[in-house]
Amino acid sequence: MSETKTSNSGEFGTATAPEQKKNWIEIQLIDEQRKPVANMPYMADNDPTYKGEKPASYNGVSDANGVIRIEEIPRCTLILKIQAQPLADEMEQRPLNTEQRMSSETRKMNGFGVDEETGCIIYHVVIGNLCDKAPAMPWWDEQYKQHNKYVWGKEGEINEYQDEQERQYQSEHKISHYPEYHFPDPEFSGLKIAALHFNARVLVEICPFRSWNLLLHNTKNYSMVNAYNQGLMANLTYSNSDDFFRFFNGFMDLSSIPNLGNGRQLFYPVVIDVPFSKSYKGAVFLDTAELLKDTPQIGGTAFFTNDNKCMEFADTQIFYIYGDDDVIVGWRGSQEFQDWLSDFTFRPIVTSTRIDDSKVPQQLLPEGFVHKGFWDAFSIAKYVFSREFKFLIDQINKTDSGHKTLYICGHSLGGALSLIHATELKAWNPILYTYGMPRTFTVSAIKNMAEIVHYRHVNDADMVTFVPPEAKLDNDLYDYFGTFFGFIASLTQWAYSKVVADSECFLHHGNVVVFFRAEQHYTCMGPSLDSDGGVYRKTQYVKALYDSSKFYLVPALDSGTYSQAEKRQSQYTRLFPPNANPDQDSFINPMHHLMGDKYIPFLNNQLLELCDPDREMQRKRKRERFINRIEPYKGPVTVCEDERQRNLLFSKMQEEMSGVLLISESAEGGKNALLRFKTFADEDEEL
Repeated sequence: MSETKTSNSGEFGTATAPEQKKNWIEIQLIDEQRKPVANMPYMADNDPTYKGEKPASYNGVSDANGVIRIEEIPRCTLILKIQAQPLADEMEQRPLNTEQRMSSETRKMNGFGVDEETGCIIYHVVIGNLCDKAPAMPWWDEQYKQHNKYVWGKEGEINEYQDEQERQYQSEHKISHYPEYHFPDPEFSGLKIAALHFNARVLVEICPFRSWNLLLHNTKNYSMVNAYNQGLMANLTYSNSDDFFRFFNGFMDLSSIPNLGNGRQLFYPVVIDVPFSKSYKGAVFLDTAELLKDTPQIGGTAFFTNDNKCMEFADTQIFYIYGDDDVIVGWRGSQEFQDWLSDFTFRPIVTSTRIDDSKVPQQLLPEGFVHKGFWDAFSIAKYVFSREFKFLIDQINKTDSGHKTLYICGHSLGGALSLIHATELKAWNPILYTYGMPRTFTVSAIKNMAEIVHYRHVNDADMVTFVPPEAKLDNDLYDYFGTFFGFIASLTQWAYSKVVADSECFLHHGNVVVFFRAEQHYTCMGPSLDSDGGVYRKTQYVKALYDSSKFYLVPALDSGTYSQAEKRQSQYTRLFPPNANPDQDSFINPMHHLMGDKYIPFLNNQLLELCDPDREMQRKRKRERFINRIEPYKGPVTVCEDERQRNLLFSKMQEEMSGVLLISESAEGGKNALLRFKTFADEDEEL
């Protein structure tokens, strides 16, 4: 018992009060799979009193069941901390609960509720809520330093102006000294457990220390997941630097999956969760127009370099993201006027042109020609960002075994630049996926590029995939009168090539993947007016059936099966000629070219259909209705039989797509990644 002095008459006396009751608490550390987090060294103490005194401190190690039991504690808030490094190392190896993260509700970290299974109070935390300090994160420190070295070019002492500039840059791009999701409290204040939760067991569920990475496959075979994820990266190139870094930083935030939208809906990449030490180490966004905006230009189309060389101006954007195992490069397509000028500068130049001014001569290819407009756009990026391109090579080679897997992608002009870049880096065996790209190289050059893994996606009758024409388009007017008159002369050469074959014309490279809108035509008899006698006569017409359908065709999947179904290899070759576009049922249309509005929805819908074959989808209903009308056809008119056989073949090719997910499903974390995708993804309208 203790004595307390009291008085009600102005004189102090003594009164006896009972001792304060002591409390206990059991704290069980668990992961998202509800498995115990054992052998964690902890420190705990109570909130200071109003006098600033701490009633008590406790320390120990969680037992085999992850339980920490503390007894004889006063009834004031308990602050729990765990040694940072053991906790970070352990939680890196713990997997996420996939089903738990399928909920549309965002779980509040460092909040508490009632556990449905046990009825106990449960706290949901990230490791930063528990750590006593920051764990060693050399991979994060490296990224932090790279922004110093390659964004600001700091060497030696750091002056005040550079510090302020860097703070502004980090603020704009949400770069913090610690990853914000996992370390929301930079002061490492610990987890506060309220006194009202004492005298009971409390659960502390710890989010694994992990991040998102894109699921990508180093394979020469066609991968639907590669096509979709690299397609999203090609679309990301149209973002500004702020949106790009916002997307990139989303890989570190497990509360959601980074996404891109097209105005109608959001598209979610297929991601796997990896230990945080395996997360992407950094990202670089490059824009020649931004860098050269203050550089004096000659007539708006050229500028002088530091060594007094004249280079044609080009508005070129590129980004790359690098991690321990992968490097992802994206080139932007045609958006500004200068981009379209690059597209229509048809003049070819020899591919033996030097790539840089290093002492060792480097050749792109030993023979053939490359589109001059695309080469200029590529060369300007290489010149103004020479340091960043060197850093890219360093990152590709920065591994203990061989080199990292290199993925390159691009849409439109970006596809052409991606192909040039892949050709330059072919020694690193890049995996190249392009979308709506124009022809870039001529025949002789294409013959020397067979080893490059390249899947070229074409949305039906996308106009850009038909330029430049299959012809040799060089002429002296480019030198004497400029691009406009040279272009007019190139059109004349193209018309001439339709009569006389040219051995060094522009061709496409890679395995074609076609989003083909198929129609079925039939013959019928209709009246026509005879011009001689004014008499109506019956004339045979060819019309299209009302229904049409769009197919996702990948001839490279199994050309042997397709050619056998087609009965004759020549017919198969006719449908999918090498280095060219297949004949389309649709007219050439520039509106088929848009990446976010045309290509991404079709990629998204095809992947969603493969991941969730039982889902009702409009595209499946249209395709089934189309096939049911022509197999077997019993209508009142005569259908074009060759076309009907072609469409039935397309239907079989569509069915073959079911096998392209096997590599993704067999990858570590692949099934969970596809499950996440099908949960969040919706069918978009295929316009």
